Amino acid sequence: MNHYFERPIWDKTKCPDLSKLAKVKGTVHLQNIRVIKVKNATYRGAVFNGTFHLSNAVKLPLAANGIKRVEVYCGWF
Repeated sequence: MNHYFERPIWDKTKCPDLSKLAKVKGTVHLQNIRVIKVKNATYRGAVFNGTFHLSNAVKLPLAANGIKRVEVYCGWF
C-alpha cells in the first residue's frame, strides 16, 4: 500500500477541487487486497471506470448494485 502514501499530497495550486478533466494518475498491480470495480463513478466532477483499492475503513459486504459512497486509495489528476 506504500504506492499510495508515497504519492505527493494534494496541491490546490496545481489541482483544482473540481475538474471534469481529472484522471487517475498511473496504475499499480494489486494482489491480495480488497478492491472495488466501478463503472461511471464520479469524483470531483470527473466520471471514470476502473478497479480501486478499498480503504480499510470500508465495511463489507457492499450491495452489488446501486449508488454507494466508499473511500478508496487513488493518486489523482
